[in-house]
Amino acid sequence: MEQQIHYTGAMDVRCQFCGALRFQREQLNCCHNGKVSLPPLQEYLENLRLLFDADGTEGSNFRQNIRNYNSAFAFASFGANIRPLPGRGLYCFRLQGQTYHYASNLHADDPEEKRYVQLHILETNEAIQTRANTHENANCLVSVFQTINVAMNNNPYAAAYYNMRAIEQQEQERAVIENMPPRQVTMQFIPGPDRRRYNNPTGNEVAAIFIGDDGAPPMYHDIVVYPIGLQRHRIAYISCHLDAMVYPLLFPNGEPGWHINMPHLEQCQTRVRNKVTLQEFYSYLLAIRDDFCALHRPRKLLQQYIVDAYVKVEGCRLNFIKNNKAQLRVALYLGLMDHLHRQ
Repeated sequence: MEQQIHYTGAMDVRCQFCGALRFQREQLNCCHNGKVSLPPLQEYLENLRLLFDADGTEGSNFRQNIRNYNSAFAFASFGANIRPLPGRGLYCFRLQGQTYHYASNLHADDPEEKRYVQLHILETNEAIQTRANTHENANCLVSVFQTINVAMNNNPYAAAYYNMRAIEQQEQERAVIENMPPRQVTMQFIPGPDRRRYNNPTGNEVAAIFIGDDGAPPMYHDIVVYPIGLQRHRIAYISCHLDAMVYPLLFPNGEPGWHINMPHLEQCQTRVRNKVTLQEFYSYLLAIRDDFCALHRPRKLLQQYIVDAYVKVEGCRLNFIKNNKAQLRVALYLGLMDHLHRQ
């Protein structure tokens, strides 16, 4: 039996509003007819970009183990019940149930189990060797770790944690001189919409560091980081810090993500709908355009990012239904009454 070849044509249909490309018969809500317009991501770091395109050993190893490299430099953990497909077919990232993201304490309870932010406050060589010596990174290259580490020097989250460690050391030195217990140092991440979207954020713009604990609740409830021993803070899916902390290889400049007050373009706002939804945000962000976009290059990591984004979108929808049951019941009742009246 002769097989028929289906050809979708060239991806040459361009959105008149945002410039996104699609196929002729593809239904793509890239910007929802011009309602959504996000500033472009900052220019991707050249040394990281070369790893995506290089043909040598380093480039091949980076692409093959990119999820491991991303996790090694992440500022927050990604937890899920990952269920790989059986067999030896093409790679497919699959999970079951919820996803969890946690911000760890500044120091590990066990000094031999340093992970995530606890590696960003170490000296460069020690941090690289610690990452390379972990069991899950057995197939990774030290030279690639060194390249990524240089790129992380400009990351605002790395700067924030490093500043917290420096202030903690100053407080410990002051306590020794004054012969008194050191005050507790905490870092609280600043929730989103006030930060500048068009410039690279700095460590002071993503988090505030506080000394002392007078029993008052945290000023910012988004993410709170403690030095050691206390419970890890779970990051909410609506946090604008989440993507940049979990996916540093996709957002090495620390660009903020979606937040609940992100507006539609002013000329497209209505009284009912004037905010960008989480789905609209990811639809715009993942659309293909002419400019280089690191989001489309990481293969296995891209699959994880898309699945993670989908779970967050579905969680947002379920949360809306949970919190608006009364209004939804009224809408269904009115629709039923309208139907009965038409009969």
